[in-house]
This record gives sequence, C-alpha cells and structure tokens, in this order.
Amino acid sequence: YNIFRSIRAEEFHKKGWEDEVRSPNLSLLVRRGDQISYWVCSIILCQPTPSLRLKAICRFILIAWHCLQMRNYNAVFLIVNGFSFWFMERL
Repeated sequence: YNIFRSIRAEEFHKKGWEDEVRSPNLSLLVRRGDQISYWVCSIILCQPTPSLRLKAICRFILIAWHCLQMRNYNAVFLIVNGFSFWFMERL
C-alpha cells in the first residue's frame, strides 16, 4: 500500500513507466510485483516431491481466493501471474 500510495500522477505521463528516472515509485511497484510472482513460482518449484508441489499450489489458490474475498485484486493477479511462467506450465 505504501508503494502504491507514493505514486504520483506525473509518473504515468508520456509513458513514464518506461523510464525509472521519471517514475521511480511506479517502477518500484512493478519490481515488487515481479518479486512476488517469482516468489510464488519458486516456492512451488522448490518443493522436492510432486505431492508437496501440489500442496503448495493448492495453498496459493486458497490464498488467492481469500485475497479475492477481500477485494485485493492486485494480490490475486500476482499469485495467478506466478502460475503463468513458462517453467510452471509443465506442472
């Protein structure tokens, strides 16, 4: 929330998200989202057995469902995005 709150409207002007110097807070939000998505993926892939991977996937689905109930759509998106990396498709 603090990162999101710190974004200024000027950071969106003229594709400001493409330049970290002009939009440091927006870039920070994007990097944080990437970190969370990669974290979800790495937690699942680091499980030593398929049954533990399935358990981790189910846990993240449950977390995403609770986030959806709280209307935290950003967290739902980041969790689902963590499932969509190419190295997760084989699971």
